Amino acid sequence: MLGLDLSSLSIGELEKVVGLHCAQFGRVTSVTIERGNERGGLNVVIRMSSVRELDNAHAALGGEKRADGLVVSIAHDVSPPPGRVPRHASNHHPARRTRPANILLVEDDPADVWMTREALRATGTNHQLHIVGDGQEAIEFLYREGRFTAAPLPDLILLDLNLPKVSGLEVLLEIKTSGHLKHIPVVVLTSSGATSDVRRSYQRNADCYVTKVTGLDAFTQEIKVVEALLPH
Repeated sequence: MLGLDLSSLSIGELEKVVGLHCAQFGRVTSVTIERGNERGGLNVVIRMSSVRELDNAHAALGGEKRADGLVVSIAHDVSPPPGRVPRHASNHHPARRTRPANILLVEDDPADVWMTREALRATGTNHQLHIVGDGQEAIEFLYREGRFTAAPLPDLILLDLNLPKVSGLEVLLEIKTSGHLKHIPVVVLTSSGATSDVRRSYQRNADCYVTKVTGLDAFTQEIKVVEALLPH
């Protein structure tokens, strides 16, 4: 069974999230969401590029194997069953923070927002996540302008590069040239592995550059850098 929070995702976004999650088992060829038998329930049909990869997904997720793929029900509850710990968090030691860290995520893709939220949850980081969807909103949040007059100053910023209105590199430059903001650690969190993007990010004093990877477990391992950058 897949435990996914459906409250903020459309069917198309949910299909993308499931595809990203299942990429850890192999190459996903398609994901289709269907209505389940239970009231309000949903099923996901996952198709992989090989029988071996489908078997890996079946072993991890359960569900019903069919000729055309694996059918798995989707649960609305994201919490693990009592007594069980997610595999990617089994060796984690709780963060020693007296208050939740305020983390600002600047990301316009709902599926990537979901992946980041779940990865932070899996690491056990004691945090409060704030989300804005474009570079202009990020700047307004940081300067407490418009609808963000009550926004807290973030302890850390997760910044995508490919953003509407104001690019991630422009936001990064604004942060690191501001006497008020430059002390805040910034993790560039992007799908781009281009050398030019890495170089330009560090030239603008990014504290870390993380390339988004497929699969929730792998992404969780990458996002663990966040804990090391948070003030204690």
